[in-house]
Amino acid sequence: MIRDIVNPDAQIVNTGAVVDDPQKRKPDISVARAELGWQPQFTAEEGLLETIRYFKNKIELDKREFIE
Repeated sequence: MIRDIVNPDAQIVNTGAVVDDPQKRKPDISVARAELGWQPQFTAEEGLLETIRYFKNKIELDKREFIE
């Protein structure tokens, strides 16, 4: 999904997991929902778009600070 958003032509390279890489990729939020009344406010795609936008802006700001 990230590749499709950022650069559909990019190749994916599998390099193996790092030592502290979590094995469970689909967190169970049932406890948060039951105990706190919490649930996600964004879809996965919306969250990725927001995250990508944030880091693109951060990279641009960092570039400007480095040049100045």
